Amino acid sequence: MLEDEQFGDPHVHAQSIVTDRGQLRAALTRALGRAPTLPATVVTACRQRRPVAMTSVLPERVTCLACREAAREAHLRAAEALEALEALEALQGLPTANSEHFRQTRRRALEHRDLARRLG
Repeated sequence: MLEDEQFGDPHVHAQSIVTDRGQLRAALTRALGRAPTLPATVVTACRQRRPVAMTSVLPERVTCLACREAAREAHLRAAEALEALEALEALQGLPTANSEHFRQTRRRALEHRDLARRLG
């Protein structure tokens, strides 16, 4: 059972992972062949455990300032990692600039940068 203090927190938090729960569930379903049951609570970006209903992946809905700052930094780190991967692959000559993988990596990095901008 959830503690009563969790329900007393009026803020909407950001989850500590940068992947949307829907995307995570879809990936697990593809890998396992069945839909997993995900936990009812999550660790937030401000390192508190809160009900999933009190979290959001939309930056405009996150009202916890500590979560906004931590999520912004996490999205910037994810964008930098993807851009470094893209640069490394380009240097090694693995994919061409027209490959689907190359475009997806670039698109995900831009999405993380956009989310970081909206959180900032």
